[in-house]
Amino acid sequence: MKPAGEQSFLYGNHILKSGLGRITENTPQYQGVIVYSMNDLPLGFKCAGPSTRLI
Repeated sequence: MKPAGEQSFLYGNHILKSGLGRITENTPQYQGVIVYSMNDLPLGFKCAGPSTRLI
């Protein structure tokens, strides 16, 4: 996840696709994912939503 979106994520907001640094291809909707910072520090987990938005 890009540094600009980390604070928003940590406050419980959704992650938009523009805030992602990279994502595994073909991630199914509602798949659980672990969210990492660009420095490979685990930040938490979410579920992949429609259009790879993490909800």
